[in-house]
Amino acid sequence: INAEYMGFLKQMDKKAITLGNWNIRGLAEPIRLLLEHLGVNYKDELYEQGPAPDFSRETWLKQKFSLALDFPNLPYLIDSPLRITESQAIMRYICHKFEPKLLGTKLEEWASIDVMSCMLYDFISCLLYTSDAADDTPCVDLGGRRIIKKK
Repeated sequence: INAEYMGFLKQMDKKAITLGNWNIRGLAEPIRLLLEHLGVNYKDELYEQGPAPDFSRETWLKQKFSLALDFPNLPYLIDSPLRITESQAIMRYICHKFEPKLLGTKLEEWASIDVMSCMLYDFISCLLYTSDAADDTPCVDLGGRRIIKKK
């Protein structure tokens, strides 16, 4: 990270960061754990889903396009004026800003951390979005694992 970028991070407003996500653990939970571990003051903006079977997303959709996010999605992080989506990008940003050593200090460490981050993301994705169930759920077969299609 160059000195100019580090200066930008240090000059940013010290008020609480906002983390937005559904009112579930999901992809934002590792972000919350990182913020807690680093002692960062943050506001947890939680969006409620409606009841089954429709699970309305109305609470999120009301705000989705008013937050000035480049890629409106959950989870998001607002650290005024910066606005970020994508859980891995959010975690890297938090590390860069508050504890850069967590991302490694030399090229080999950066590579190892990136590999581990990608592997964990793939693992979590398999747990969340695949099924071995022998039913008629619309899916894509990936050689024994099935990715459940959203309806």
